[in-house]
Amino acid sequence: MGANGLNLGSNSSVRMSTATGDGTNGAMFYFSTSASVGVTSNSGKSSACTTASSGSGSPNGCLVSYRIDGSLSPTTASGSTGYVPSPALKCPSGSATPSQVPAAVDGNILLGPCSGTYGSPDGNRGFLFFQNRSVAAQPSWGGGGQFLSSGFMYFHNGNGASCGSGTSCLTLQGSSGAQSYTLGNIVVDELAMGGTPAINMILNPTATFSALRPQLLQ
Repeated sequence: MGANGLNLGSNSSVRMSTATGDGTNGAMFYFSTSASVGVTSNSGKSSACTTASSGSGSPNGCLVSYRIDGSLSPTTASGSTGYVPSPALKCPSGSATPSQVPAAVDGNILLGPCSGTYGSPDGNRGFLFFQNRSVAAQPSWGGGGQFLSSGFMYFHNGNGASCGSGTSCLTLQGSSGAQSYTLGNIVVDELAMGGTPAINMILNPTATFSALRPQLLQ
């Protein structure tokens, strides 16, 4: 992503595709300039659809709930949502899905890759956001919506005196709601919080990483 970064406006919604793509089961957003990710208040606030049918214009303004197990949306006594598929939250060879995440989640859904250059070596999701280290950035999250992200968020530049000048700062603002979840690590030079932000950050206790260790043999 270049000069404009990734900006999610009010009442916007983003979801991962179920297409095969490059086979990594996710996406990594690389920000090449100081422009970063910006989530405006009330992004991911669309209500959950309870019914839907092909060719019909009703209902509108809603999204089918994301199902973390990758199953199709169900048919209920009150109606059907047309068996909408979801990409699974768990990577094919990754750790089990954390129990803290509910079976169905509304709002924005972004998942990092399970494999490839930017996947995690242990088979779990790797980098979701990666900011060019040579520039200072100011990513931000507004409140009011719901969000589920899985993967590393990396915004590191240095240890400057202020945000945007040798320091990358992540701002969490407003009330983000009770159903916002982040699976993975957040690396940032400075974290600023305003209002009553809330995010459930879940670290993987079974994650493993290979590390080189110097050894002297005689």
